Amino acid sequence: MTISTINYDIAKDEDDTAEIPLAFIQSALSYQMTRYSLRANALTSECPGCIARNVVQHLETLVAHQQVVDNHGLRLAYGALLIDWRRIMEKHAASHSSAKSQQSSKPRLARSVRKLH
Repeated sequence: MTISTINYDIAKDEDDTAEIPLAFIQSALSYQMTRYSLRANALTSECPGCIARNVVQHLETLVAHQQVVDNHGLRLAYGALLIDWRRIMEKHAASHSSAKSQQSSKPRLARSVRKLH
């Protein structure tokens, strides 16, 4: 595992998330949020929708983590963040959908539109 992403194959069941240290997930989440912020300021060329999806995956992992489940404050905080980041992810997914429809109607735009990985 690297700090940038968590291997979600090892955390498919809710019980498995307890084996990933909470601090590791929190660090990876902070890293993903920083990447999104850098993208928003055009300091990187990464797809913002892909980064937002990674943030959502990390938040889902945190919300399912036993230490978060057992802590009311953490549950509320990460639950609220998850709601907000899902909205951000959906906004980007909608823009990808409209970009794809433009791509099919205007072939010249196809080179400049990035696909969601």
